[in-house]
Amino acid sequence: MKKQFKRFSPYLIFIVVALLVLLPQITTKSFLAGDDSFFHMNRFYDAAMQIKTGKFNYFQTNFGFQQTGRIINALYGPIFAYLNGLLLLIMHGWIRYEIASSFLILVGSASIMDWVGRKLNLSSGMSFLIGILYMLSNPINAWVFSQQFTGWGAMLMPILLLAGIKMVQNGDVKVLTLAIPMSLLLQVHVLSSLIGVLALIPFFIAGLIKSEHRTLMVKHVSLAVILTILLTGNIWSALLDVMGSNHLMPVFPVFDMDAQAIGFQSYALHNVLNPAYIFIVILIILILVLNWRKLAFPFKVTSSVGIFFIWLSSSLFPWNTLAKIFPSISDTIQFPKRFIAVGLSLLLLSIGYFLTNFKLIQRKQLFTIVIALIMVAPLIDFNAKLNAGVSTWQSSSVIPKYNILMVYAKNRAHLRHDYQSRKLTRVLNAVVKPSPDYLPIKHPLAANQYTAFRPYHLTHYTLVKANHHLKHYRVHVKSNGELAVKWYNPNQTSRQRVQLIKYRHSVIKENGKRLHHVKTNQIGVMTLTSKHGWNHVTLAYQPRKIFIFASLAALCSWLIMLGFVIIRKFKQN
Repeated sequence: MKKQFKRFSPYLIFIVVALLVLLPQITTKSFLAGDDSFFHMNRFYDAAMQIKTGKFNYFQTNFGFQQTGRIINALYGPIFAYLNGLLLLIMHGWIRYEIASSFLILVGSASIMDWVGRKLNLSSGMSFLIGILYMLSNPINAWVFSQQFTGWGAMLMPILLLAGIKMVQNGDVKVLTLAIPMSLLLQVHVLSSLIGVLALIPFFIAGLIKSEHRTLMVKHVSLAVILTILLTGNIWSALLDVMGSNHLMPVFPVFDMDAQAIGFQSYALHNVLNPAYIFIVILIILILVLNWRKLAFPFKVTSSVGIFFIWLSSSLFPWNTLAKIFPSISDTIQFPKRFIAVGLSLLLLSIGYFLTNFKLIQRKQLFTIVIALIMVAPLIDFNAKLNAGVSTWQSSSVIPKYNILMVYAKNRAHLRHDYQSRKLTRVLNAVVKPSPDYLPIKHPLAANQYTAFRPYHLTHYTLVKANHHLKHYRVHVKSNGELAVKWYNPNQTSRQRVQLIKYRHSVIKENGKRLHHVKTNQIGVMTLTSKHGWNHVTLAYQPRKIFIFASLAALCSWLIMLGFVIIRKFKQN
């Protein structure tokens, strides 16, 4: 009994710590709105309503984003979006959902880091401490405070990095050890998985150099890649289907990338990496460098890659200069801070290894420093940020005043009731962020053309406000997942812009007749013939057959793999 309690006690403490740091939000029932809140709220509401009604459409957004049929979730962690939609239904409200999701990411990130530490033979105490430290770090609390989805990628990143470290330790890697975390990351956040692949390259090279069975290692890595392709068939086939047949609106370019990197500017200290963690990172690097000879080779590689990624995520790296030479990185990478999760994870694991294996007297002194930093500085910073968010909620503003938000509530104070309501659409109708991401455009849009294109303006006036002039405009979702709209035209036949988005593989029917040539504006909004009387239009999406095959292959692969893991565990016990 004592052994079992000792085994699970760290996770119980993680739960307690997560509840304690979230206590101000829990007791005040506050909603912490961030830059990406309303984008993800629409995504998850759409997924929730699909689950609730049973009217599924993997590609079209039929319930969220003004019911326009645009494609978002299929390109952005679709299965994880459904899981968040399910959580939203269980919680019966946005505030409860936000608190629950924040709790899950905090406990999940700490537990994963603790588990990875134990797998690398770190002491239980060190594994626990780096778990707490990672839980409270900026990459994780980016979700808690501003709903940046990179937080979920950061939560899973240590599992993938474990595979990299094992490559160097063993000169080989187990197929599932690499394939499962890679597949999970791809299912949740594609960009995080690409950053993870970049981090694995030096581990693979170092492992190959050390390995006595290089052919076997290459074989195992190749099998892991093949299995990952099978397990993520629904992801890459959807990306190929939509992006291969359309020019999509890119995300907004960040022209001052240095401001989104680790630095000592006010914004960077608050939103990128806070002073406590900058100090901790510098201290860890100094300790590792000064004791370099004492590190085993695998952790020399781990430390080196960690330091490289910290440099990559800082303003010491010439991001603005590089963006002038290669403008596309301003809307692909956008934020250099996205590399912090890799750097911080590797440095925490490296210092954990060092403190676990160092001499006792010196280790005690370092333990004292680490514990003091963990228990004081990060907790104070986290608490300050959370209280700032609660203060905004309790103020007359209710939510931060972002320029791109359109507030349609009667007044700001009324927003509190919208957030607290069990009617999930109330707040989505009260606050609108006209996000243009992934809308189909006529031609590729370069980073330096983005501002002149005015995508937020176009989205607001042709999607959000598009059909206010149409009489009796109604939208409903059919049982087969098609989006159906109707409106009444009291005048003669005319051309009308209708609040629906057309992609290359969209299937549009007007009054029962399929339309093959539909005029659209710069962001894919349709213009249709509006005859006198009632008009009926249906919108569906028909992907290529490869998507169906790849998705079925992914489902079968997950079931077979899970069955294999369960049987193996059963045999071991």
